[in-house]
Amino acid sequence: MHEVETAMHFLQKCENEEDLAALIVDFTQATVRHGCCATAIGAWIGEGKNRLHRFYFNDWPEELRRLHHGDEDCVHDPIVIEASRTMRPFLWTGIRGRVHSNPHEQAIIEGFERAGWRDVFAIPVHGPAGYVGLVALAAKHPLQLTVEKRAALEMMALGLHHRCHQTEGFGDGLVLPRLTSRQIECMRLVLAGRSDVEIAELLGVSTSTAHFHIEAAKARLGARSRAHAAAMLSLAGRL
Repeated sequence: MHEVETAMHFLQKCENEEDLAALIVDFTQATVRHGCCATAIGAWIGEGKNRLHRFYFNDWPEELRRLHHGDEDCVHDPIVIEASRTMRPFLWTGIRGRVHSNPHEQAIIEGFERAGWRDVFAIPVHGPAGYVGLVALAAKHPLQLTVEKRAALEMMALGLHHRCHQTEGFGDGLVLPRLTSRQIECMRLVLAGRSDVEIAELLGVSTSTAHFHIEAAKARLGARSRAHAAAMLSLAGRL
């Protein structure tokens, strides 16, 4: 019951909390406790050349993002295909054996597994006029989710997706203060889960310099934490 109570508390925050980025931070922290370490929230509508898709939020690491360069890649993603034809949440390990993949799909599957990812908990969201949303939680190991954990994650994912969809001025319309190119570089690595030491090594600067740029970005954005700042920038399409 604890899992469901936590989910109910989060849904209440979705109703009352004005800061969408803060809600995403809370959600991603909750998914980590369940064994997931990367989150993508998106949607698509239409078919063929008329199909449009967008990410509301995506902190999947670069090796996973590279699997989706455009509409063509999304169309062939087995997770996206399954989400289009089912309303029930599912695990990638639960459908892997019955996926009949063409070369495009197989390339995505192989890239996913080659990068060390082993499972995805996917929560489809179906709406009017052919709208399909998806909350995808990736993990480095096969997920073992109890009924209570699956129910809690599903409730939280649906609540957060609804907030993402209904938020006015979402994405490109979200106006944030300008950051320096170095601050953006640092925050992009924060979003990828890098520590100050790792960021410093990757950028060829001292740890204190990396930390300074991150703190400066937080201050300019008015963020309460580095994760909050990264979420704000991702929502605005700045990362």
